[in-house]
Amino acid sequence: MKKAIFILWTITASLLASAQASSQENLRRATAREIGGNTRTADVVVTNIKRKMTSVTWNAQANGVCYECDADDMVRSVHIVKVDCALVPAEPKKKAEVSAGSTIGNTNPPASTSVPDAGQCGKYRRMKTIGVALSVGGGATLLASVILLALGTRTSYDYLGYPYRSRTGAYTAGAVLIVPATLAAGAGVPLWVIGAKKSKGCGSSPALSAVSSPSGVSLALQF
Repeated sequence: MKKAIFILWTITASLLASAQASSQENLRRATAREIGGNTRTADVVVTNIKRKMTSVTWNAQANGVCYECDADDMVRSVHIVKVDCALVPAEPKKKAEVSAGSTIGNTNPPASTSVPDAGQCGKYRRMKTIGVALSVGGGATLLASVILLALGTRTSYDYLGYPYRSRTGAYTAGAVLIVPATLAAGAGVPLWVIGAKKSKGCGSSPALSAVSSPSGVSLALQF
């Protein structure tokens, strides 16, 4: 057990030391040292850092010149080669740095959002209306069928006084209604959701709402 803990601790310490050795600041310093001359660490820009188990690679640019660089995991042996800056892959931006409408690499620009025309709006509104009707009607019928199933089952007694369950016409009606009610509610919900989502850009549409007043609650059709 102690040996396993020691090995695990050694591996963790090695990985931490490797990550520290190949930090961005250390890679800039190593690149400036390999370029030589009057190159300062502040003149070097490091991108595309890729760390592996025993090595690390990166791209660097200093004073308008681009380099491909690689080294061992502890950045003790560094090798750099001059390359055409146009061939250096652009480093992906972080999600927070991506502005609206910008593209990264070879990704396609975001599709423009178009407002549905009158025909599409009518189609989506009908879809939403049908979905609402199926969902509400199917849900109400499903509830009624469950109630009928419960009311249609009763306990009776034979001539010896032993109880047994008997079923009336209400049970039969509930059993007949429960299947189409479930199908209607199941089909209505997606139609309602899709229709509501697609018709968002179509402007206002007639809606039925409840209005409360001192005399009671009434239904109002809003346009």
